Amino acid sequence: MPILLLCAQSVSAQFDTLSLPFRAITIEDGLSQGMVNHFTQDRYGFMWFATMDGLSCYDGYDFTV
Repeated sequence: MPILLLCAQSVSAQFDTLSLPFRAITIEDGLSQGMVNHFTQDRYGFMWFATMDGLSCYDGYDFTV
């Protein structure tokens, strides 16, 4: 019985991740280049993207290159 319960919980956790609101950020959104070499998020919530054209900062709405 405990093994069955464990399997049911792992399947339930996988279904929860399917509804996460991810979307791709592209050059149409203002990214300086389509190929991103590295990205990180700072403690203020800004996303930083390193591309061949330089460093781009994304505040959730707009990019600053």
